[in-house]
Amino acid sequence: MDPIAKTSVLFNNAGADGLSTDGTVLYAAVNINSIVGYNILTKVQTFNSGFINSADGSALGFGTLSGNIFANTNDGRLVEINLTTSVQTVIATGGTRGDFVTVDPNGTLLITQSNSIVRLTPASGGAFASTPEPGTVGLFFSAGLSGVGLLLRRRRARK
Repeated sequence: MDPIAKTSVLFNNAGADGLSTDGTVLYAAVNINSIVGYNILTKVQTFNSGFINSADGSALGFGTLSGNIFANTNDGRLVEINLTTSVQTVIATGGTRGDFVTVDPNGTLLITQSNSIVRLTPASGGAFASTPEPGTVGLFFSAGLSGVGLLLRRRRARK
């Protein structure tokens, strides 16, 4: 809404959270089950992540994390979604209720949990999901601190 002109432009009539933009597309977590993107000029939907259970906050990657968008979920997961393929990769799990996620200019992610803020640092090379490891090393949340633990990395192609 423009507070001076008292005008607004409707992009979506659904509950949205975690807005981010690259200047062309506006991305938002909507209805706690997906991330959608709208062309800012035409208001036409140009992206849909597919189903993400409990998606709440979202953040568009830039720098070493460009080409991805991240969803923090209310069920304690952090999901990376590739903007080209819509492949979803769970990159962290075991958290509490997540809401906000943002990309720090230093290439890490800052994520809120019920009672903490957690920083996740990607492996060398600056990527989470595309790391060359066998796919069993991941990150988990514990007592408000980030650490390294084991989890099965799951990928789900867009249906």
